[in-house]
Amino acid sequence: MENIDHLGKVPLVPPLPLALPTGKADTITLKVSLNKAIVLIKVAKNISYEDLRQKIYHKYVNQEGMTLSESFDILEMQESRVIDSDEEWKDVSGAFEGTKLQLMLLDSS
Repeated sequence: MENIDHLGKVPLVPPLPLALPTGKADTITLKVSLNKAIVLIKVAKNISYEDLRQKIYHKYVNQEGMTLSESFDILEMQESRVIDSDEEWKDVSGAFEGTKLQLMLLDSS
C-alpha cells in the first residue's frame, strides 16, 4: 500500500527520518562460531562482558540446542585475541568499525 499524504496524493520524495545517524553505531553484530555452527547476535556496544557471555551461552544452548560449558572462552578472530574480561571486551568493541565482528568460542565440553 502506498503512503498517501493529507491531500490524497502520493508524495514523490520519501519523508526524512526523524533522527539522523550520529556516526558510530550503538549496536554491534557478532558473528559467533562454535565448531561448524555460526550464529549472528546483535548486542549493544556497551554490553558488559558477563552479559555478553550470557547472551552467547543462551543463544547456543536454548535456541540452537547445542552443548556448551559455562567456562567457554571467547576469541576475537581478527587479532586472535582472547577476550576474558570486561576491559578486554570494551577494547575490542570500542575499536571495531566494521559490520560484523567475528568471534570464535573455544569450549572443552
